[in-house]
Amino acid sequence: MESMAKIGIFLVSWAENVDSSIGGVPDAFFVKDDKGMGSMGEAKAKKAYDNAKEIAYKWSGLLSKIVEEPDLHGSKRKK
Repeated sequence: MESMAKIGIFLVSWAENVDSSIGGVPDAFFVKDDKGMGSMGEAKAKKAYDNAKEIAYKWSGLLSKIVEEPDLHGSKRKK
């Protein structure tokens, strides 16, 4: 579940680049094997958030280019 929480944090950090009303370090809670709620913890959530922001910054230009020119990533679609 912690891996899924990290993915969720990444998505929140990416979305804040599009919508300024979204953002900040989220609280990450999840169900632990039917044994109640668990928390990722503030420090882990902050680290995941900071890493996601760095990835989003580095990838944003590349992703835009791939969307505009799909062949940049090496796949040739058959027509």
